Amino acid sequence: MVNLFKGYLATLDMEFQQYIKQKKNDYEEGQDLTEDSIMVMAKNKYKSLVITGEWNSPSREQKEILALNAKLEKLTYKSKSNSEENKTKRNKRFE
Repeated sequence: MVNLFKGYLATLDMEFQQYIKQKKNDYEEGQDLTEDSIMVMAKNKYKSLVITGEWNSPSREQKEILALNAKLEKLTYKSKSNSEENKTKRNKRFE
């Protein structure tokens, strides 16, 4: 049973991991869960997440980080463009 939980917890999907952690806690607290029942529940959870488009979707924090990275890249690109434009203008003055 330990390896079954370990395998499911190796996924990158945070919601699925949380679900499996809860099932592991239930098992450790004495709830009557078998390997087969865990596999069926995990498969159903996976299917549900895939159907709703939530499987491996970024968390709120990850979305914020992606948005901030995009803004930073845009500012960096804009800054580089302005810097190169200024160099070109300065070079033209000295010609």
